[in-house]
Amino acid sequence: MKHHRNNELRKRVKAVRPGIILNVACDSVGSVAYALIPALTGILVDQVLLEHSIRISTVIIWYLVLLLIGVGFEVGAQLIWWRVLVKFERSVKQSYFESFLASVNVRSEKGAGKEISKVTNEVAKLEMDYLTPMVAIIKDVIAFIVYGVVLAIVASPLITAIVIIFSLLSLALPRASRSRLSSKASVYYSTLEKYTSHIEELISGKLYIPPRAWSSIRGEHWKSATKVLRDRYEYGRMATIADGVSGLATELVMFATFAAAAILCLRGDLTVGTVAASLGYAKAFLSPLGDMLYDFNAINSTRSIRDKYDKSVGELSSEDRDKNTAREAEQWMSEIFSSLKKNVPNIIIDLGERVILRGASGAGKTTLLKAFYAGSPDHGISVPQLASTHIRDDVMYVGSATPIFHGTFRENVTLFGAFDWDEDILKALSNGSGLYERMRGVTDVSSASGGERQFILLSRAFLSGSSVLLLDEAVSALDDESSQDIIRGTMNLAKDKTIIVVDHHGRWSSSANWRIVNV
Repeated sequence: MKHHRNNELRKRVKAVRPGIILNVACDSVGSVAYALIPALTGILVDQVLLEHSIRISTVIIWYLVLLLIGVGFEVGAQLIWWRVLVKFERSVKQSYFESFLASVNVRSEKGAGKEISKVTNEVAKLEMDYLTPMVAIIKDVIAFIVYGVVLAIVASPLITAIVIIFSLLSLALPRASRSRLSSKASVYYSTLEKYTSHIEELISGKLYIPPRAWSSIRGEHWKSATKVLRDRYEYGRMATIADGVSGLATELVMFATFAAAAILCLRGDLTVGTVAASLGYAKAFLSPLGDMLYDFNAINSTRSIRDKYDKSVGELSSEDRDKNTAREAEQWMSEIFSSLKKNVPNIIIDLGERVILRGASGAGKTTLLKAFYAGSPDHGISVPQLASTHIRDDVMYVGSATPIFHGTFRENVTLFGAFDWDEDILKALSNGSGLYERMRGVTDVSSASGGERQFILLSRAFLSGSSVLLLDEAVSALDDESSQDIIRGTMNLAKDKTIIVVDHHGRWSSSANWRIVNV
């Protein structure tokens, strides 16, 4: 796939474009209101203080009206902008997650969760130093135009030309420092990333390190932290130089305006009030100009992060992602199938049957269930009547490898809304054991006990609507009384389902007529 620089990030910006346009429009109205305020300064000096042709109360009323308009639209623009930022951040984080979900092979890539957590933390940098400055530059350009038009009307075209020309020239001054600033920022972020991983390794390995070696570990951390701070200082030093050059540029605009206004005033081409208004506009220009200079540097400092995002999200097409996911599934199935013993019999099961797999520990009962769940192997369990394209759409595996997520009981048993919530089913499954009543209000079940986790997984299996349940020691962590309650509840609910059980404790065999298969 052809790689286009920051193409994926532009898609996220495009998604929030309506909010950006509305924000810029509100901010522009505010800019027009603020742009008229310096003109009141000239009126105050010439027509109120010198000529007495206008009452000061009139000027004050105009000032208050413009101020209220400016503040009102400015606040409205900021409220809109917060909504834009939230939508942008959510979109970027979601695209990161979907990219990792589709492209990272969890069977071979270690630390995928840690990686996506680290990468998405950089979204704040994209938000603060890319999207915000980019939109701010647009608004600053509009402010330039507004102030330029008003200045040309209030003062003179010559003053306007001088201010605009020097402003444009000043924008070129910090250009020489931008590439170096970007380079320093990239080095700092890279060093910080390495430090974060390194410190985790040092701490997690503490128990395996003799106490006599701890002083060396402290020294290693000192060196690592020093490297981070050294690179941070270099980044800060370059940023300071860039800001200093930007400050020099804005002061040049102010000086050029003052000199031109003074000369024109001495020649009698400008009144004192117009000079005051011109200086006010020059000062007003400095604010968006300084912001633009800062914003250019900020945007440039995110170059490495933007490239990283675009590469992570955009390097695989949808077809490539599907192929990669298929390869991952094939690898997983291959690992499971390769661990099947060659002498495992072909076990053909009819829909609606109840089957118990028996055999010594290590005989391969769990592997048989996982192999069937992964996809029909050449030998092992098979249910010929299953017609689903993806076997896992009809089959649910309940075992120690089945994940429990951070989240509420309801979120876990419905897989965050993938399955319909049915309280009657869960009450019937609990069957007087009290597990449903105990678990339904839990806000985070990730720390649930072993028996509670098994009830959560069984609840998920029944809410999924799967026609085949693979129960691998599914009640082994429950006490005898609770396990019998859950087993009876399971059998009552599973009258039309196929159940294949691995059971070392003999708890299931007394609940129904089972077909026993020795492995």
